[in-house]
Amino acid sequence: MWGARGLLYVWTDEVSDAVLEGLRDEHWRVAKMCLKVSAKRGLPGAHDAARLARHPLPRVRAAGLRVLAASGETEDLPAVTAALKDPEEEVRRAAARSEDRLLTRLDLPDLR
Repeated sequence: MWGARGLLYVWTDEVSDAVLEGLRDEHWRVAKMCLKVSAKRGLPGAHDAARLARHPLPRVRAAGLRVLAASGETEDLPAVTAALKDPEEEVRRAAARSEDRLLTRLDLPDLR
């Protein structure tokens, strides 16, 4: 987790694969930190982020939604839309921001 956290401040593309592998780590703290790095660095971690957007912990779900905003595709919109009804406000806010960013980034019409 601490190694991934350092990558928020110091970066080399050579570690991209390790960060994406960290999204599949069994420990939530590692996965969450790798989500933060993925969002900041624009890594293609949308598949794992969509899975983590359903994690039991709200902070992990919210981090997954932020990655979807940065690197998700049209097929990730249902995961974002579902999170708009999450019981946790933090997750709902992240989902709303992610939906707006995805629609803008992918140049999709807003059908709300």
